[in-house]
Amino acid sequence: MAKSWIFQCNPRRYSLLGDIAEGIQISDWAVNQHRDEIREGDRIFFRITNPRGGIYATGTVLSDPYPAKDEFGDYKVQISYDALIDPPILRDETDDHPILGSFAPLRGRQATNLRVPAEMARALDALTHRPNRLSRPVTKGAKIVRTKSVKAVVPIDKNRSKRDQAHIAKVEKAAIDYAMSLMWKMGFDFLHDAQKDKCGYDLLFGKSRQRVHSEVKGLSGSKRAFNLTRKEYDCAGRDTDWSILIVTTALRRPKHIMLSGAELLKRLSRIEPQQYRCEL
Repeated sequence: MAKSWIFQCNPRRYSLLGDIAEGIQISDWAVNQHRDEIREGDRIFFRITNPRGGIYATGTVLSDPYPAKDEFGDYKVQISYDALIDPPILRDETDDHPILGSFAPLRGRQATNLRVPAEMARALDALTHRPNRLSRPVTKGAKIVRTKSVKAVVPIDKNRSKRDQAHIAKVEKAAIDYAMSLMWKMGFDFLHDAQKDKCGYDLLFGKSRQRVHSEVKGLSGSKRAFNLTRKEYDCAGRDTDWSILIVTTALRRPKHIMLSGAELLKRLSRIEPQQYRCEL
């Protein structure tokens, strides 16, 4: 039965992300520990050490260990880089994890090769396959797109408690992360964060000459009930590039529906005014 391992590198001595960006799919790796156990077919979680320690890629052992002396050690195995994890699984995520939080190899243990018990491997697999995380194929130009730089902008509502505001912000962030991942999977590049522009949509995406003006609505429950600003409503009616992405159960198992403006206006079952403009 295939085992799982963490293969670890110091970015000052070896650029894992550099090789992946070059499209290098097959390489070799030093085996300084466990060479009597590591075998062809075993799974690998590639970890980069500080300052941003975490799991950045997955791969496979392609050979049994063989003698090959260099600056990194006396033995090597041939490996394949199977996928780049975006965003990477960093310590701020694993430290708070109920299973992985106590796993020493994720907390900075010094070694090149570290054994990953089956329970820990399953937990890492679950994090790798979260809805807001991608497994990017290793091809030339592959790199991590730092989607965390796009932060959900939530207006302060003085009528809500700080706790409610914090929950809303968390839901909106999860929805924005989901939107970034979904659009990438659909082949779109992220072009602009328009949340503060007050233009009627949140994010601008592009693919060739196609543009998507995406308004993102994050909801904690499964009911698709949300607010539209006047500008968002106007865009739905006149902007042919406008679409709405409604992300329900955003904090658990996100589900989505994406509609053009025309589809949204056709399908709306009820519109209720939230306030009235009055003048005396």
